Amino acid sequence: MRKALKSDIPWMVSLSHNKRKSYAEAQKQFWKMAKDSDKIQTKWFEELFEQKNAIALVADNKEGFVIGGHLRIRNLKHVNKSRACK
Repeated sequence: MRKALKSDIPWMVSLSHNKRKSYAEAQKQFWKMAKDSDKIQTKWFEELFEQKNAIALVADNKEGFVIGGHLRIRNLKHVNKSRACK
């Protein structure tokens, strides 16, 4: 595993496309691929890779990737902070 680079985005999107397609075929009542889903995901990955609170790792053999992140409650304006984390 290594840190993902912007040059990894095309194959990450392709891998995700194939997974979404298999979900849509297996569970048609729950999964429907969005129009322009690859374009939308490409933009999301590009934005995500610039976030300081996110990490993306890829397998050297291009068979998979993992994305994670950390959000602090104080940064979420919609959370009722008086009731959170008590």
